[in-house]
Amino acid sequence: QGPKFKPGMVLTFKTIIRHADGKISYLTGKQTVVDENTLSEVVTGTDQDGKAIPKVVRSLKRIK
Repeated sequence: QGPKFKPGMVLTFKTIIRHADGKISYLTGKQTVVDENTLSEVVTGTDQDGKAIPKVVRSLKRIK
């Protein structure tokens, strides 16, 4: 339902993760549509002190 994803579209999100130990992580994710069944995602962020956390790169595939 709704508009279809097209190759080249970029989806961006920002979120805050509050960990059980009280620490906070600030994340930004960019998802790029590869085809109608595949997304490529890069997540970057910082901790509460402004230090960079490891970048996460992943590929997401729709399972039918």
